[in-house]
Amino acid sequence: MERLVGIIIALLALSIMMLIHELGHFIVGRKLGFKIDELMIFMGPVVWQTERKGIRYTLRLFPIGAAVQFAGEYEQADESEAGLAVAGGVTPPPKDPALFMNRPKRYRAAVLAAGSLANILSGILIFFLLFATTGYTIPVLNTVEAGTQAADAGLQAGDEIIRLAGERIYTSADASLALYFAGSDSDGISITVRRDGQEIEALLTPVLSTVYQVGISTQTTTDGRLEVVEISSWQNGGDPVFEEGDIILKVGDTEVTLDNFATELAPYQGAAAPITVFRQGQEQVIYSTSKAVATANSTGLALTVSHNVLRALPYSFQYGWSTIRGSFQAIGALISGKIAASDALSGPVGIVSMISDVVVESRINWGEKFLELLNMIALISLSLGFTNLLPIPLLDGNHLLLLAVEAIRGKALSAKVRNVISAIGLVIIIFLFAYGLYLDIGRILQG
Repeated sequence: MERLVGIIIALLALSIMMLIHELGHFIVGRKLGFKIDELMIFMGPVVWQTERKGIRYTLRLFPIGAAVQFAGEYEQADESEAGLAVAGGVTPPPKDPALFMNRPKRYRAAVLAAGSLANILSGILIFFLLFATTGYTIPVLNTVEAGTQAADAGLQAGDEIIRLAGERIYTSADASLALYFAGSDSDGISITVRRDGQEIEALLTPVLSTVYQVGISTQTTTDGRLEVVEISSWQNGGDPVFEEGDIILKVGDTEVTLDNFATELAPYQGAAAPITVFRQGQEQVIYSTSKAVATANSTGLALTVSHNVLRALPYSFQYGWSTIRGSFQAIGALISGKIAASDALSGPVGIVSMISDVVVESRINWGEKFLELLNMIALISLSLGFTNLLPIPLLDGNHLLLLAVEAIRGKALSAKVRNVISAIGLVIIIFLFAYGLYLDIGRILQG
């Protein structure tokens, strides 16, 4: 039942983001004199409707999606033929200035861009609300612990990160993305910091050491114990003995937490270690063989949390741009083969799954769930706004591109050419949807 509630909340969250997108088109369209046939909330059969000032407002059955229909948005034939088709099969006079295709190009461009702009601004607004109430991380070093790459490079608490791995850093998101795309460079990662008004260049150089791991990912519970959340395929030599949800209590006779787990495993050095776990309401001992893994020391880039409310608004805009810039970087890395499609793409099922996972998470309270959901919605809203501006046929970005071509040529492309482009776009979108669905299902099955 809780999972069903999570899925419903996820669908409603997606619908709200889509409705914000369509409201962007709707509000700007009305202001600029476009004739609008319908604004629909959700999809499927109509369950409620009303009409005001010639616009039909409908609420539909299935809680997903939203749409606005402009009169004359889709042509039946070429410009030399009779009018433009609208809902209900009525063909209005072709010279009606209120029809979408008859409005000035700059007005059409404003309407097309308004949907994505609405998503981007709503994402930034959510970031501002989060930052103003809970604080936000800025790219300034809070502490520099001994033994980390930052300490070895001579960095100090209070240093402001200006550049990292050749990328200009404005927000903590920039820093995270720079480290992610830099990867594990054994030659080191360049960093520039500002200290006392001067810029200082340094190199974050990893120091490798051998540690023994048992092939699991954990998270700390409220009482300081380790809970298993993910199990690697090589766990216990390819024959996993851990289960997700296990609470690790002891290694041998010693109670363990995050601080001493690795230390207590080290003496076994590849031998089977007796590990006490709490599973299904009782303690039991399992024997897991550890594996020697070469691990680099931490970068040590512990950033500062700011609670400056006045700075939160401009920082929200910077953070939003950092997120969009990261999307550009991800697309470039995907095209160049630096990252796998499974790491960069997610379909609607994956998005719904991520949101519902937050809802059903039992280890955090509802206040923390709400904040995490808001953060996720802001990120998805920004992604939705950015994606719709890509020049992919059927998306707003492609219509903007065609408007630019129309402005250069002095006339629009023929309806036949536009129909071919739309057909190609439909094939691309169906492929991306199917591929995203394939990746989503693969992640669910692996989980």
